[in-house]
Amino acid sequence: MKGKEYLPESIINLIKLEKDFDAIRAFRYKDTSSWIRVKNYLYNLTLNSAVNVGNFSVKEFFTKNGVTLIAISLKNYLLNAIDKKEKTLFVSAGSGLFYHKEEVLDTFLPKYINLDESIYLLSGDHVEKLIKFKEYITKNRAIIYSYLVGPIKVILTKLFARFIKFDINSDIIEFLKENGMDTTKEDLQKIHANFIITIYLYKLFLLPFKIKKAYIISAYSNSEIIYLLKKRGIEVIELQHGIIGSAHRAYNYAKKDALLPAPQKIDVYNNFWKEELIKAGFFKAEDINVVGRWKYDLIDKNLTIFDNRYLLFTGQGGFYEKIIKLFNKANRYLEDNRLKVLYLPHPNETKEMINRLKKEITNPNVIVLEQNKKYTTEQYIYNSLAHISVYSSCHFDTMHYKDKTYIFDILKDNPMNYYIKNFPNSFIPIKKLDDIKI
Repeated sequence: MKGKEYLPESIINLIKLEKDFDAIRAFRYKDTSSWIRVKNYLYNLTLNSAVNVGNFSVKEFFTKNGVTLIAISLKNYLLNAIDKKEKTLFVSAGSGLFYHKEEVLDTFLPKYINLDESIYLLSGDHVEKLIKFKEYITKNRAIIYSYLVGPIKVILTKLFARFIKFDINSDIIEFLKENGMDTTKEDLQKIHANFIITIYLYKLFLLPFKIKKAYIISAYSNSEIIYLLKKRGIEVIELQHGIIGSAHRAYNYAKKDALLPAPQKIDVYNNFWKEELIKAGFFKAEDINVVGRWKYDLIDKNLTIFDNRYLLFTGQGGFYEKIIKLFNKANRYLEDNRLKVLYLPHPNETKEMINRLKKEITNPNVIVLEQNKKYTTEQYIYNSLAHISVYSSCHFDTMHYKDKTYIFDILKDNPMNYYIKNFPNSFIPIKKLDDIKI
């Protein structure tokens, strides 16, 4: 595979686990495997020291708005359950909802899915964000499934995880510790047990629904649902929602094992991503369908933002000390070039995180945007003179409009290194803003 030597070290180590320790079957449960869940957990261990996106807390469920959203989801679940028509299942994410010209849209919803003929599931997001879309959720019978299933899953895992007997090869634990993924046998046993419990929970959750086909974003986060759908003979198609291919742990497996609860097909934005998936070796060419990305069509080419003389930095919910330092040292460069920097928060960055940036960034030419941003992310990218991030799918949205994107080069095992090495004229590493020549 071209560029294989440039894969992140964490990805290479996970592939070694699959090859040398038969990890897929080491985490087997009956006719499936929890390996996708375990692999995602292990990969995140290499990032947690740097990234700290704001996950929503249990306390949010007990607020007035939290109870309201749970009640709406429960009502919508019952309405879908008593509707005996065969429908398409569409599993999306609450973080994808946004306003565009006073209309609520789902960034992950492709044009070929009709919500009137679908069972519409949304993964959770912060209650105060989702409550703004209350009317949309009600109208489309959307079920925030993580609000309904999540708390029950936590309780059942605490009650029954210890009764699930499962042993892990100590050589695997030793390999993980030697390669920077410091975890314990007990942690991995808990993830495996949680996977099993979640399967039975979703089996009950999906039981009333008549499903003819399923479209799912972030398949690696929904492996239990995918396993159950495939067991029922339902075709599962993943919808691209960000970076995919060789440099992503969820699309790079040492072998295509029948135990993996992975989708049969995947719809991607363009031929670039199709080629990346083919190089990764898991999906065959006939399993990959190029469908475009409708959100690109929303761009207003006549719009002006800050005289269109700004750099856009898209956040990940971390690296704050280095990002603040980057901005505060760039005042002369920004002044000389008559530039602004707009910092666009990640959807999971909390108000506290954003307030920290506003407080500690002293450069008057840097503007930290709010979560309820005025325009779409793609519009900000389109109007910018350049885009910067540590690692983000926004790099590739930038490539749709421009010939290059910039990587703030502070992360040793950055997945973007793969693209920097393979596409050096398009993915440009920088240490300071001055490295960007306007």
